[in-house]
Parts: sequence; C-alpha cells; structure tokens
Amino acid sequence: MTSEGAARIRAGVASLPTGPYRYDAVADEWTVAPAVRAVLGLDPDSPLDAIGLLDLLPADEREQVAGFVLDAVRGRAPFSTLLQVLRPDGEPREVLVVGEGTFDGETLVAVHGHLVDVGAAGADQANARIDRAVAEVVANRAAIEQAKGALSLAYGFNGDGAISLLRWWSSHRNVKVNVLASRLVTAAGTGAVSTPQLRAAVDGLLAVTSAQDAPADGLVD
Repeated sequence: MTSEGAARIRAGVASLPTGPYRYDAVADEWTVAPAVRAVLGLDPDSPLDAIGLLDLLPADEREQVAGFVLDAVRGRAPFSTLLQVLRPDGEPREVLVVGEGTFDGETLVAVHGHLVDVGAAGADQANARIDRAVAEVVANRAAIEQAKGALSLAYGFNGDGAISLLRWWSSHRNVKVNVLASRLVTAAGTGAVSTPQLRAAVDGLLAVTSAQDAPADGLVD
C-alpha cells in the first residue's frame, strides 16, 4: 500500500472522534495518541504491548481479530474492523480500528492507523466513511496494475520496471502516480495510443502465444 493510499484512509476518518496509533515492528514498540488511550481507558504513561491491547477484547474474539489484522497486513491491504472493547474500568466501548502496514522491501517496518470512537460518531457514519476511503484505495491500485501491464507490453518491462517508469514521470511532472496511471489507462481505453502497427504486433504476439498450446486437431474444449 502506498503513502497516498494511507492518506486517503486517514482522510476518511479525519472528521470523526479519532486518534492515531503506530506499532514499530523493528523496535517492537507502540505509540498511541492520548485520545486513543482515553477512549480505551488506559493510563497516559502505561506501557503497551499487543497482548495488553488484545486483552481489552472479549476472550473468544482475540484470536480472530489478531488473525484478521495479520492477514491484511501481510497482504499489504488496508484494514478496518469494528470492535467491542471492555475498558479496565469495566465500561464497554465500541471502536473502529483502521490501518495498514509499511514495508521496506519484503520486511514489515510498521503498522499504523487510527482508532475511531464509534460510540461518539455513530457506527453507520464511521463505516460509510471508511468504506469510501478503502474503495478509493482499491480503485487506484487497480488503475496502477493496468498501467503497469500496458507499459510492460510496450517496453518489455517486468512489473518493477513499469512502476519505476511511472514513478519517474510522476516525479518529473509532479503528478501523483495513481493519477498518472488512471490517465494512462483512460487514454489506452479510448484507443488514443493504438496504431495499425501496434495492433499488428499484438495480433502477431497472440497468434504465436496461442499456438503454443493448440491441440493437434485445432479444436478447443
């Protein structure tokens, strides 16, 4: 997930009663905003760890929640989940947790996001805002993947080469990568970059690659 994607998710909850959190996976340290500690009923200076935070959940939900978050982070997808927590003072509280992982290559560096006090904001309002934010991130990712495919075909790139080219143009023209990718996909979809020579080359490529697995009798099941 890109930093642009994270910004859209944060924007989706910016007007709600919320506070940020961050888990540094390298140092194994949690940083939680005072507003989040207040919602969860935690002491301002008390040390935090994953076990202590999971202890705020009902015992029969801890494993499921932990697995859901881990699967999303490992898949490099933003996540959001509505939770019922029981504060140390015994007061139940409904919260929405949204976040994503940050990676250095294949190494998880951090998990960060926001916690929303749904009791104050209203579950429907909170979920609608998060759904829109996450949907926009997914749509942008799809456009980038399509643009990478077009560049890979045109230049013979692999995926890394295609994204590097997108980033080069993005930095030199001061256009966000997702915006550039969306424009490229739109232009390609209108046939603006199609030429007889390009179509002939693609037709030839399809003829060669489809013949590789063609049955001897010419029939396809």
